Amino acid sequence: MNDFGYINKTYGVNACIGRRVIVYGMPGTIIKDCGHYLGVNFDNEKPGQIGRCHPTSEVQYLDEIVKPRKMTAGQRRYQEWLDADSGQSFSEWIGAYRKLKPTGRYSCVMEPEEKTTLKSEKVEVNLGKIECWVNFSTPTT
Repeated sequence: MNDFGYINKTYGVNACIGRRVIVYGMPGTIIKDCGHYLGVNFDNEKPGQIGRCHPTSEVQYLDEIVKPRKMTAGQRRYQEWLDADSGQSFSEWIGAYRKLKPTGRYSCVMEPEEKTTLKSEKVEVNLGKIECWVNFSTPTT
């Protein structure tokens, strides 16, 4: 069966991608065949967001057929991650946690309450999966 074949045959409706509908008083556009349900993008939601609706439950089918609204770049990237099923977190998948190269040295000035001698040390700080390198001064005894 083609898209919406089961729904159209079983429930006697005329569902197709791009068909305008009104579901429980909310206007929207059919954008996906979800098996026994219609995938509707309501006008008051972001493009690409899908609400599952039963084909005969308070659905009014309109004659108007439109091109579905496009998802934003961020929504497409997130949907690609969901479809990839890679086992990585979204941040890992988009490369947010790639290894950072040190581009310079940063210093931290400490002002202790008591007078102490300070020495400079190079310290590697590991914050989860992001690595950074800093120079800072520590008190000596």
